[in-house]
Amino acid sequence: RAPTVFSDDMALLGFLNGKLMSYFGGIINPTLSFNLVDLYQLPWLSNQVDCIRANVEACVSRLLEISNCDWNERETSWSFNVPRLLSLEIHQSSFKVTYENLRAGWQKMILELQLLEEENNRTFIDAYGLQDELTPEVPLSEITLTCNSHYRYGGDKSEQELEVLLRADTMREFISYAVGCMMGRYSLDEPG
Repeated sequence: RAPTVFSDDMALLGFLNGKLMSYFGGIINPTLSFNLVDLYQLPWLSNQVDCIRANVEACVSRLLEISNCDWNERETSWSFNVPRLLSLEIHQSSFKVTYENLRAGWQKMILELQLLEEENNRTFIDAYGLQDELTPEVPLSEITLTCNSHYRYGGDKSEQELEVLLRADTMREFISYAVGCMMGRYSLDEPG
């Protein structure tokens, strides 16, 4: 079993999901196995964290919001209602333009998540005085949203190939929803 942390402390979540965790984790235990005792050895500096708590909590809260939004667009989510491709806020007269609106919204979401993760990293790096050791940058391939083709399909493909794959999967998901409507799993009259 892997150690699991349950906490409602947003600052702790920001710390454990940022670059500092990887940095300290590699120092404490450079193997693939990270145990509970290793978790207790992480340098959680309460004084520094208390000074940055409000900033980190706001950042982590927004990161969770974006991630939940991305997850809830999938049929496997308990909160799934309808595919975003059918939402009224992006609907246009043609399917192509609707998809382009959807894609633009996803791109905005991906870039916002990247900026927030970098801000979280920067905040902790500054608080721990590790500016000479670490940079806050997060590559697109590490933005773990399913709408992010760089993460979803890997980094060895061109932008055009990534777009083709994402468009194909989006259409598959749309067809899956349509079949679900035909089979009675979903209803066009009622979301969910």
